[in-house]
Amino acid sequence: MGNDNKAGDKLSATPRQYAVCALLIAMGTFGLSGIILHTLKVDTHIAIILGGIVGVLLYRNKYPIDIKGMVSSFDITVPIMIFLLNFTACELASGLFGAIFSRFMTVKENTHSTVTAAAVIGSVILAPIGEELTYRLCGQGLIGKCYGKMFTILFPTLVFSLMHGFYNIQGMVNVFAGTICFALCYYYTENVLYTIIAHVLHNLFCLPDASAFYNSVNGFDIPKLPAAAACLVIFAAGMVWYVKVFRVKYTDAPAHLTDAAEQAAGG
Repeated sequence: MGNDNKAGDKLSATPRQYAVCALLIAMGTFGLSGIILHTLKVDTHIAIILGGIVGVLLYRNKYPIDIKGMVSSFDITVPIMIFLLNFTACELASGLFGAIFSRFMTVKENTHSTVTAAAVIGSVILAPIGEELTYRLCGQGLIGKCYGKMFTILFPTLVFSLMHGFYNIQGMVNVFAGTICFALCYYYTENVLYTIIAHVLHNLFCLPDASAFYNSVNGFDIPKLPAAAACLVIFAAGMVWYVKVFRVKYTDAPAHLTDAAEQAAGG
């Protein structure tokens, strides 16, 4: 009887609580392990992969992961266009922020990493996979089951941006603006393969030192006019694709879910 009463009194998390906690747990996993690994002078990208693994486990605890559906519905134009939107949104938002706020404040300069084999493996492979599994699949995926569109997109994006606090404030603005594109892509497709590939492309293009394209003012990076104009043209073209093609195809239902429904109906 006593055991029965204890079982009856046991509290369980609501779907909303589970969704938010899952994101925070996955984030905390690679945050804490990152501190430990940094202290031990071990590559902290391993911590990001650990966070991604925890994210997958937390998501699978509630919902299945339809990898077959993601692959069968895969459209290579989506990650390429999302990457172009993401990259140019980053540059335009942070450039505008820097141009304005460099008049009123100063920030520390962002450091430029040396391109090494370890940097390529960590930044171009480990980080995109681990972060997308944590923030898109686990965080946004679970939160999207319980909350509305705005919170589903903005909350994981904000947390992801704050986790990049080792950048200066302009860097966090850069990350936030670009990650909105990843969040929108995942919201409509529920295909984490798209955002992983787009994230890989973004980090790959960030590896070279792009100082030739910027003016540095009080620590702020401000794109030169030709670079800003090119970004604006590409971003505008990407927005036309997003409205005319992407939204038209994915607004009603994620592609892999639609395919699964059609197969079920046909069977």
